[in-house]
Amino acid sequence: MSGGHVNIGEHATAIENLDLHPPPRVTFDFSVALMTINNPRSPETDTDFATLAITTLAPDGTEITKYGPTSKSLGDLGKGEEVNPGMSLKGIDVPDGGSVAFAFVVLNKGAWAGLSAVLDTMDLIGSGVVGALSQGQIAATDAAGSADVAFPEVVAVIAGIAVILEAAKLIFADCDGVVVPGLMKIGRTELLSNAGSQPWEMTVDYPGTDSHDGCGANSDYTVKYRIEATPAPIPKVAMPSLMGLSPRNASKDVQAAGLHGVEEIVVSDSAVVEPSVVVAQQPIAGTLVPIGDTVRYTVREFSVAARPRRAL
Repeated sequence: MSGGHVNIGEHATAIENLDLHPPPRVTFDFSVALMTINNPRSPETDTDFATLAITTLAPDGTEITKYGPTSKSLGDLGKGEEVNPGMSLKGIDVPDGGSVAFAFVVLNKGAWAGLSAVLDTMDLIGSGVVGALSQGQIAATDAAGSADVAFPEVVAVIAGIAVILEAAKLIFADCDGVVVPGLMKIGRTELLSNAGSQPWEMTVDYPGTDSHDGCGANSDYTVKYRIEATPAPIPKVAMPSLMGLSPRNASKDVQAAGLHGVEEIVVSDSAVVEPSVVVAQQPIAGTLVPIGDTVRYTVREFSVAARPRRAL
C-alpha cells in the first residue's frame, strides 16, 4: 500500500479519513435447523446420535481445513416428532474456486444409551465420513438437487458410510443403523449465489433402507439445513512506533504493518536546517488497528529563516 502526503503549513489540521479497507472476505455458517422423524427405523422410537463435520477443498480437490466434528445425543424420537439438533459449524472459509465437503450423519443405536464413550465414537465417525467424502470414496449429493434426493442414491451413500462404521468395529442390533446420511459437496460459487444475500435453506428427505423383521418400516427422516454468509473479521495489527523516524522509514514501517499512512507536514523556520522527523502519530504506538486502516503521522520540516541584511 502506498502512503499519502499532505502539506498543511505551520499548524496541523484534521484531514478526511480515507476508508481503504478491502472488502471483507465472506465465510459461511452451516447449521442443522430442523429434523423431522416421518418414520423411525425401530418399532416405536429411535435412539439417535448425530455428528457434523466439514472439510474445505482447494480447486484441485486437496483438503485444506477440517471443521469439527461436533457430536451429540438427540434422544429417543418417535414418528412425527420434530427436533432442532442445535448443531452448527461457523466461520467456514471456502477458497476461491474451491468447495466444501459437508457431512451430517445420524445413527439409531439403542444399545448406546448411557455409554460415556458414545460422543467420542461419533466424532470418529464424523471425521471418517467427511474424510472419505472429500477424497471421493463416498457418493455425495449435489446441493443443487438436494431437495429431491433419489432413493437409490441415498442407499449408495448409506452403503458408503457402512464401510466407515465397519472400520470403527461398531456392532449393531437388528434395528440399529444409519437414518440420516447427510453428505453434500458445495462449491464456493454456488454458496455465494445462494447464500450471499440471504440465508440459504434447503430441506432434504432421507428415505432409509429396509429394517430387519420385528423392526419398524423403512426409516424416513427430513432435515432442514441453513447456510449463511458472514463477513470474516478483519485481523488487527499493533500500530508501530514512528516517533523520531525519518519520513522514509516511517512510511516503510507503516506499510510493513499492512496499514495505509497519511503523512502530514508542518514547516517550521529555523536558523539551522535539521533532519525531518516524525513528531506525532495517530493512533499511538501499540494500539491495535484493523489491517488496511488509515493512520496518520506528522513530520516536522525545517526551512532557514530569512535574516535581515546589515546596512553597508
